[in-house]
Amino acid sequence: MCNSVQEHIEYLIASNTHTEVEVLDSLAKSDCEKIRRQIAENTSTSLKTLMLLLGDLSTEVRLALTYNPKLPAIFLEWLCREDSTDLRYGMAENISLPPQILEILETDNNPYVAARAAKSLADSNKRHSRLAA
Repeated sequence: MCNSVQEHIEYLIASNTHTEVEVLDSLAKSDCEKIRRQIAENTSTSLKTLMLLLGDLSTEVRLALTYNPKLPAIFLEWLCREDSTDLRYGMAENISLPPQILEILETDNNPYVAARAAKSLADSNKRHSRLAA
């Protein structure tokens, strides 16, 4: 429940890429899911803290990790094999994921995840083709 003024301030601090790593590490322990989500996406968050957030109970926090370019591909691969269909579908929507991760999701047992990953992979390839031209 992120309702207090303090939590709103912490949310803004968690969103800022100029926030000190130690502060981000501390905020990653917040009870507020929105704050942890921001920490997961923040490119200034330490790899140690990102790895701790891999075990977060919130699917939304784990999904936010997949938007952080600092998270190594091995952990993206681990996340795309989780039981949570919501997490896998959310990852399949992310055209910024490495192609090899979208290819794994393209073979998902859930047809919605597989179809969405195929679309994202095609969109990603189109985007890369336009950038190369």
